Amino acid sequence: MSTHTKVDLSTLGWVVTEIEETLKQARLALESFAENPSDKTRLRFCITHLHQVVGTLTMVELDGAALIAKETEALAEAVLNDKAEANSAVIEALIRGLLTLPDHLARLQFGQPDSPLKYLPLLNELRAAHGEEPLAEAELFMPDLSVRPPARDRAKARLLTPSTVRSPNSSAPASRRRCSSGCATAPASPRCRPSPASSSNCRRRPIRARSSSCSGSPAGWWRR
Repeated sequence: MSTHTKVDLSTLGWVVTEIEETLKQARLALESFAENPSDKTRLRFCITHLHQVVGTLTMVELDGAALIAKETEALAEAVLNDKAEANSAVIEALIRGLLTLPDHLARLQFGQPDSPLKYLPLLNELRAAHGEEPLAEAELFMPDLSVRPPARDRAKARLLTPSTVRSPNSSAPASRRRCSSGCATAPASPRCRPSPASSSNCRRRPIRARSSSCSGSPAGWWRR
C-alpha cells in the first residue's frame, strides 16, 4: 500500500465518468447473474468490467479506491471458480462493493482523502466470503508524507561561525589568549594594536629570566 497523497482532481476528472459507466455495466451484469446463477457468462462480464476499473484506478494512483475494486473482483472470481457460493449474502456483498466505489470517487472530488480505512468492514466482509484473512487497520494506514518538518533553526548554525569558535586548548576566546611569557597577544581585530610598552615588556622578560638564571655572571653585564 502506497502512502497517502492528495488526489489530483484534474486527473480524476478525466477518468471518473468512464469509471462510473464501467461500474454501472458491472452492476447490471451482476444483477443478471443473480437472476440466473447457473449462467456464469454475465458474471464473467462483471469481472471484466471490474478488472478494467482496477487498471484505471491504479494508473491514476488512487490506491484506496483500487483496493475496493480489487477485493470486489476477487470475490467475483471466487464465485466464478466455485470457491465461494453464489448465495444472497455474497451477491449483496458484491453489489455493495460496486455501489461503494462511485460514492468514494464522488467524495474524492470534494477533497476527501483516498483512504480505504473507513471501508474496512466491507473489505473484510468481501474477503471472508471466499476464505481470506481479514485486513488490519495498520495495513490500511496511509500517512500524508507531503507534510515536511520545519527547517532547522538557523540560530543554531550561527553559533558555529568561526568568530565564536574557541580553541580546544583554551577556554577563553582567541582574541583574549595570552602568550607564554604572560602578556596578551594581539587582538583579532586589525584596529586593536598592542602598545609599545607591552611589546617591549614581552621582549625584555625572557632576557631578564635568562640573565638571572646564569650563576657567576656579574649583574648588569649587558648594560656595558
